[in-house]
Amino acid sequence: MFLNTFGNILVFLHAFSMLQIGGNVLLPVDTAGRVLELLKLLSDYWETKKLFNRCQLILLSTHGSSVLKEASQQLEFMSKSCRASFNETGVNPFQQIQKNIKLCYSLAG
Repeated sequence: MFLNTFGNILVFLHAFSMLQIGGNVLLPVDTAGRVLELLKLLSDYWETKKLFNRCQLILLSTHGSSVLKEASQQLEFMSKSCRASFNETGVNPFQQIQKNIKLCYSLAG
């Protein structure tokens, strides 16, 4: 998981402290890297804290929708906790993420 090191925890906490004072946070992540894990973590946090009405969660990527679509169709490669959650609720975590974030393909919109 992303929050497995002290440095990552500090980045996460700093990002949320910036959001709390009205700032913006940009986390550059390769779509082939840990973007799915990070999106799941942030989407869950936004949902738990009911932040969607206060600030948007945006994925800026030319391949973002393809990555999310592929992830939602390959449940066997998800973590045990994601699979267990899916088995209990029947809700695909990555389809839920698609509902929670705004996809952008360029800085223009």
